[in-house]
Amino acid sequence: MYSFVAMLQDGLASLEILAVRNAIAESIVVQNATAVRDAIAESTVVHDATAVRDAIAESIVAHDATAARDSIVVDFHTYFSLQR
Repeated sequence: MYSFVAMLQDGLASLEILAVRNAIAESIVVQNATAVRDAIAESTVVHDATAVRDAIAESIVAHDATAARDSIVVDFHTYFSLQR
């Protein structure tokens, strides 16, 4: 005969199994959220590093272009100065 105590024990066992399953599910959700957050953070770092690298490259290109332009102007003035 199925006793009331046995029924309670079975009910508690079922609740414990449900609690464990929910805890595992929550842990997976937390891990997934952490993984997504980490991926976003890494992507942001990579994006920031790329932006910095691009800014440096653009600055160097602009600097080189300015230096070349200044050199041309100086050479132009030097050429005409020598012609006088």
